Amino acid sequence: MSGLELLEKTLITHPHTIRWLITAYPETSSSIYGASLIYIDRFIRKPLKDKIDDLKEDAMRAVELYRLRLEKRIENIKLPDCEQGESGE
Repeated sequence: MSGLELLEKTLITHPHTIRWLITAYPETSSSIYGASLIYIDRFIRKPLKDKIDDLKEDAMRAVELYRLRLEKRIENIKLPDCEQGESGE
């Protein structure tokens, strides 16, 4: 299973996951496919050796993005009207 196939499966099972694609070839057709259909939040180009500090900051931003998306989903949940009595009045 390729990384894109894994990300595609997570789109179905975990649709709110932050998705990063780590690749040496971001301009390839498979990377473009991933960005357009799998909702990739971040492309990261290999090699990673000199990017570790940046990745740590990016991971913290991704956690914050996830938290904000979660808050927005919670705000959009419609709760039943609990003010009514049992008779519906």
